[in-house]
Amino acid sequence: MVDNALQPVSGVAVNWSWSASGMQNASTTDTNGVFKIPLNITADHELGNFTMTFEFPGSPLLKGSRVVQDFWVVSRTHINLVHAECAEVNVCESGDLWEFTAQVTDDNRTPSIKDIGAALDGAGENGGKVQVIFEGIDFDNVYHRQVVAELNPNAGIIHYERVLNPQLLIDDPASFLPDGFGPVNIILRFEENLPHEGCPVLEDYQLSLQGAWDPCIAIPSNDHFRRVLSHNVDGFSLIGRTSLLVDEQIVYTSEIDQNTGEVIEKPMVITGQLRDELDHILLNRQIRVFYEMQGSSQGPVSCVPGTTNFEGNFSIVCPLSGVLAGQA
Repeated sequence: MVDNALQPVSGVAVNWSWSASGMQNASTTDTNGVFKIPLNITADHELGNFTMTFEFPGSPLLKGSRVVQDFWVVSRTHINLVHAECAEVNVCESGDLWEFTAQVTDDNRTPSIKDIGAALDGAGENGGKVQVIFEGIDFDNVYHRQVVAELNPNAGIIHYERVLNPQLLIDDPASFLPDGFGPVNIILRFEENLPHEGCPVLEDYQLSLQGAWDPCIAIPSNDHFRRVLSHNVDGFSLIGRTSLLVDEQIVYTSEIDQNTGEVIEKPMVITGQLRDELDHILLNRQIRVFYEMQGSSQGPVSCVPGTTNFEGNFSIVCPLSGVLAGQA
């Protein structure tokens, strides 16, 4: 407590009362004008908004003052994943259904332990909203996020399912997978609904930020009410079927140098193109080729690896040293 000159007022009694229980008492300021309140919030304390009133009745030299301070007694909301899968795996193809089910509960009066408490229900005071955010990674390792659903728990349960369609993802200007395919992380994010602790409101622009985009990660123990389903664990990767179009050609294993008359061995060059199931060319993809001459005891021979160019075409060089005429 300070006076109007901002100097500490020491040795005076400050009356206080706690609205939750009606408790009343007085505390005395120390030499720095500081007073302390022995308030104990027990594990079975009622949740909600309460007030504490502080009052200095005044003295011959100081006028009295009164302050009312709001306090929230909150529960640390808990999201418990029941299951998340795409045909019992985390690798999906076009037309597959990906789904998840989770429980949304209070903290069971044990805020530091991730255990299941009382179920939250609806959108009101005893419920809340869980945002389902898909975070896809494109072919250039850029993150794209989209809020695909906002769910209110029903008797503590939330459920979401989606049929995966690469062409629709490409056509969607706000898509989480603009290339149609790729890994997808899922963020389940409970938005604060006091007395149930959660994440602050997420602004639209924050979804497009790279790096630390969600202010919720700065809240201690946010992993109780903000769950990340990684693409290689509980999330999924949407993969496409590919078509490898290889050109047929006749290969001459050698020719004669017109000047020296020596035999010049020539390599086999395999050419072709790589496309996905939507008939889009796939560039910068590694191509490996092995060949084996029929009737040969040499076994498979590895060619020099190559990658597709900007048109999806590839050209792989295969050495043919010591190979006689025949079929591979």
